[in-house]
Amino acid sequence: MNLRVGSEHRRAGGAWRAALAGVLGVTLAAAALAGQGPVRHPVENTNAWYSVFGEHRIRDRWALWYDVHFRRSGIPGERWQQLLIRPGVVYELTPEAKLAAGYAYIVTHQYGDDPIPARFPEHRIWQHLALSHRAGSVALASRFRLEQRYLGVMGPIGAPGVEPEVERWRFTQRLRYQFRATRPFGGPAGPYVTAFDEVFIGLGRDVQLNILEQNRLFVGAGWRFSSALRAETGYMEQQIIRGDGRRVERNHTWTTTVFTTAPFGR
Repeated sequence: MNLRVGSEHRRAGGAWRAALAGVLGVTLAAAALAGQGPVRHPVENTNAWYSVFGEHRIRDRWALWYDVHFRRSGIPGERWQQLLIRPGVVYELTPEAKLAAGYAYIVTHQYGDDPIPARFPEHRIWQHLALSHRAGSVALASRFRLEQRYLGVMGPIGAPGVEPEVERWRFTQRLRYQFRATRPFGGPAGPYVTAFDEVFIGLGRDVQLNILEQNRLFVGAGWRFSSALRAETGYMEQQIIRGDGRRVERNHTWTTTVFTTAPFGR
């Protein structure tokens, strides 16, 4: 009995070390990239994000995906920061590996202490590979996402109160990698703690001074109500490196998210 308990403790300790090493590795890689290039001029903002994620099985290995984000500037959120709507489809290769692809519509608004000249729309095509496994009591997940982005370049700003129109569309690509570790407490339902780090790497000829476009580091806690419904909240530091490679946003962000996986048609 004591030997079994000791073995379980060692496995749990190893799982936590692996999880922390994964998060730390991604964070250090992001910091190394961020340290390259010209001198940075940071600006700090506070934001609040409210999101819903859904993955609903429709038949066999196929599922519908969506996530909707209401991203607000300030806490609890006095003004718009960004609206994001992202539908897609998921194909399950194995229980631990899933492919997904879809479309996203985004509107980015003026916000914070160093706002953009005008809000602009974006159309985005995306694909990702999501991998998951367990290390003792810790659930580990990796996600590799590729994005093809069509960014609206706004025309000249006219009279006050008149929004400029899209003058042309600029095409860019981006690679994202997220590593997440989650530690539940209790049975299928109950509390859990979680953390992730996600790096955003710009791809293409137009990327010169901001290869690392963004980094998100999150720590939080949640509650699993059932196998198909959970909610979590926590703190995320979002760093955005502007296209000139010099201006950096440090967005201190409070997030609240609901996840649902109830299958359709049942």
